[in-house]
Amino acid sequence: LTILSGDIGVVGDDSDNSYHVVNFSNGDTNAILDGVTVTGGKTPTSWPDYHGAGFYGDGGGATLRNIVVTGNSAYYHGGGIYNDGGALVIDNAVFENNEITGINGDGGCIHHSSGSVQVTNSELRGCNGRLGGGFYSDDGTVTLVDVLIEGNVSANAGGGMYISSSNNTSLTRVAFVGNSGSYGGGLSNSDVSGGPLMLTDVQFIRNIATSQGGGMNNQGAAEMVNLVFYGNSAERGGGLRNYGIGGAHTTFVSNALFVGNTATNEGGGCYSEVPDEGGVFTLLNGTFVANHSDGGGGGFNNRRGAAPAALIANSVFRGNTASYGSQISYTYDDVTVSYTDVEGGYAGTGNIDADPLFWRMPDPGIDTVWG
Repeated sequence: LTILSGDIGVVGDDSDNSYHVVNFSNGDTNAILDGVTVTGGKTPTSWPDYHGAGFYGDGGGATLRNIVVTGNSAYYHGGGIYNDGGALVIDNAVFENNEITGINGDGGCIHHSSGSVQVTNSELRGCNGRLGGGFYSDDGTVTLVDVLIEGNVSANAGGGMYISSSNNTSLTRVAFVGNSGSYGGGLSNSDVSGGPLMLTDVQFIRNIATSQGGGMNNQGAAEMVNLVFYGNSAERGGGLRNYGIGGAHTTFVSNALFVGNTATNEGGGCYSEVPDEGGVFTLLNGTFVANHSDGGGGGFNNRRGAAPAALIANSVFRGNTASYGSQISYTYDDVTVSYTDVEGGYAGTGNIDADPLFWRMPDPGIDTVWG
C-alpha cells in the first residue's frame, strides 16, 4: 500500500500536520483512490477546517477502494472521513483508531452530512465521537453491506453508529460488536422524519449502553428482518429499546433472536415504549432465551402505549429471568401476545406453554461471556 501521511512537518509532531490528507470537494465526482493508507491528518480547533482529518469532501464525490484510514484526528466531525453533499463509494476499507478531540464532534470513522454514501466489505474499528463513534449520518442516503462495526465508543448515543434525521438508510449483513455509548451501544436511530430504517441480517453482539438500548436504540420507523441480539447490556432494553416518539411510527421486527441480553431496570431482551398515539411495535417469529432483567421483563417489557402499541406473535419465550414477569411484563399497558410459546403461560389467542425442544439451552460458557 502507498502511504499518504499528514505528518509533513517535524516527524512525530502533530502540531504541524495537514488539516486534511485528502480533499474531494468542489463538484469533482470522478476521483478514484485505490490501494492507499491515509494517516496523520489533524484538523485545527476552529472553522472552517475542523472537519475531516483523513478525507474532507464538500460537494464532491469519490470512489475509495482497498484503503486503510487510521490515526487521523478531527476536532469536530469526521476523524476518518467527512462527507457533505457528495456521492461517496467505499469498498474493502479499514477505518481504525481515528478520533474526535472536541466534546461536540461526531463520527469518529465516518461523518456523513448529506448526499449519499455506500460502504461495502469494510471494517470500522476503534473510533470515537459524541454521537456515532464509528459512523454518524445526518441526512441523505446511506447503504452499508457486509460491514463490521467493532469497538467504537460514543460519549452520547450510537457507539457504533448514529442515524439522525431525514435519512434513507439500509443495512445488510452488518455486525455491531463490542461498541459502547449511552443510548444505543451498537446502533442508535433517531430518524423521526425520514425512513423507515431498513435492517436485514444484522447482528448485535456484546454492545453496552449505560442508559438504554444495549444493542440498538430505535426512536423512528424501522423494518428489521433476520436479527441477532446476543449478550448486549443496558439499563433498559438490553438487546433492543424501541421508543416511538415524534409521531405514529411503526416498528416491525421479524425473525429475531434475543439471547443472553441483560438490563439493570426493565426489558432484558427488549423494551418498548410508544407514548405517541398511533405508533405500533410488532414482533413476529422472535426467540427470547436466557435474557435477564433486574426489574421486569426478562424477555420483553412494554412500558406504555395505547393498545395495540405492542404486538407479539409466533414467538418463543424460554429461560428468561427477572424480578417479576420473567418472560413478558408490562408497566402501564399490556402486550398483545398470540400464537406464542411462553414459559409459565400468557393470556392471548393460541398461546401455549410447552417445551420448544431446543437442541440445548444456550449458556455463556466457561468464561461467562456471551459470544
